[in-house]
Amino acid sequence: MSIVDDWKNELNKLSSGDGLINCCGMIILLPVLAIVGYLLFLLLIPTLIISAVVITCFVLFNYSKILNLFFKQQLPGAIDQPTGDQPAYKQYFFRKAFIDLKTIITENLRINKTSILVLYNKIKQHLFVEDNKRYITRPIGYAIICAIPVAAIIGGAAFIGVTAIHTLIVALSAGTIIVTAMVFRGVESINMARWQIFFACPSCYKKFSLPTYSCTNCGAKHTMLVPGQYGIFKRKCQCGNLLPTLFFNGKNTLPSECPHCHNTLSQDIGVAINVHYPIVGGGSSGKSTFLVASMLELEKQSKQGGFTLSLSEKSDLKAIEKARDSFSKGIILDKTTTYKPRAFLAKLQKDGSKKQPPYLIYMYDAAGEIFEDGERLHQHVYFEYINGIFFLIDPFSIPVVHQEFEQELVKAGERIKTSREQPKDVFDRMVNHLKQHKEVKKQKDRYTIPIAVVVTKTDAFGLESKITQVPEQKGKSPEEVSSEKIRSWLINNGEGNLVRSIENMFASVQYFSCSAFGHVPDEKSSEAFIPKKVWAPINWIFSYRKIL
Repeated sequence: MSIVDDWKNELNKLSSGDGLINCCGMIILLPVLAIVGYLLFLLLIPTLIISAVVITCFVLFNYSKILNLFFKQQLPGAIDQPTGDQPAYKQYFFRKAFIDLKTIITENLRINKTSILVLYNKIKQHLFVEDNKRYITRPIGYAIICAIPVAAIIGGAAFIGVTAIHTLIVALSAGTIIVTAMVFRGVESINMARWQIFFACPSCYKKFSLPTYSCTNCGAKHTMLVPGQYGIFKRKCQCGNLLPTLFFNGKNTLPSECPHCHNTLSQDIGVAINVHYPIVGGGSSGKSTFLVASMLELEKQSKQGGFTLSLSEKSDLKAIEKARDSFSKGIILDKTTTYKPRAFLAKLQKDGSKKQPPYLIYMYDAAGEIFEDGERLHQHVYFEYINGIFFLIDPFSIPVVHQEFEQELVKAGERIKTSREQPKDVFDRMVNHLKQHKEVKKQKDRYTIPIAVVVTKTDAFGLESKITQVPEQKGKSPEEVSSEKIRSWLINNGEGNLVRSIENMFASVQYFSCSAFGHVPDEKSSEAFIPKKVWAPINWIFSYRKIL
């Protein structure tokens, strides 16, 4: 029975008397009702405040309790798994934190709803009872029940506020990670740009922004191994293995491959200053022997101090060891037959310059036949980023010289192979290909990259003495005198157009002569090949990048 029913019964009792008694009863009852209403109103205010505080505290307590259970892993959270376009786990604040937030909100709503229902039932059970205290407990119960909706709204606002703060913390954490990741990526990019380091495949010759890295544990391919949503300094692979995301903490030590041709890449690519030098010449002009002689000369110079030399690829190391053995026995090297061979890589570190990255030298030795066919040259896209050119001239491919030594060449047979392409034709095709690459710098219509014009095979028939015997000239270095003599020799032997074309197209030109073997090969002799004058063009062309 409600308190209102009690009042009705009392009125009925009063109404059974006479009119005066009824009147007196009403006069007495109305002030009582007014006092009771006023007391209810006074009771509602503190009840509302107390209820709001209690429910708000209860909401906050529940939220902290759920968070604590999550931290202790006593509640089932989101199952972490690799997501996105990379075979890796995203950093906590980029996936799992938002799923956990949703779970926390859902669990809190369930607990808060249950708690309010329990509170309501407790009020009904203890305050709405049929005893002598009902005139006191029921008003309190009504006051609490009236206060609960308002208190729930206030508690809900507190819940929304806490949830908003939680969401903001997650979002700010994710934003902070992104900004930090971008800073480290920016620093690494600036450092690469400072030293003119970029990625270039030695197999397909294409430039690219980032290699594809493989996990050392499961072999999964990571195409964007950089600081970001998968981690700043390390990334967790799908197998659980941690992979470095920056070069300073060892990213370059991971197995990597070109994203275009998928051939493996050296660990030095991306951390060494890469410089690129094609060896250009017609077939049988001596390009392969010049490359080997260049490496042997670099090796010899490194032993004298100033720099250290190492080969980045095992295949290159084996090739040089085989070539060194052949040179020591006087055995001619096999001719390059591949139109698109892998670039030869050599790493050079200056002594006393540990703060500067080492140089990674790419040497390109394609079959000479590609310079006889302009179409085949299109595949050699490395011309867009070369740092210099070794232009080799077989002196016996020059008609005048060939005619002069025709009988000797017939007697020499296979010991002296001559190029069937004239140097001017080879040069014109190379320049036409170079013109297609607008990236190559020009100044006043001339290319700024240096070109070393090297006359090879000067060990044959006393050709060296005929080219380089020059009188002393005041005010000029021996190198300049030698260059002018070789230039004059080319002009005097009908290659004036070639000399003028070279000097019209290139701002930095120097002429050299050398013998990669050191003497004419002889099948009957095992005399070792010792390169002569090969160092001069290397030293000159490397000086433009201050490699040595």
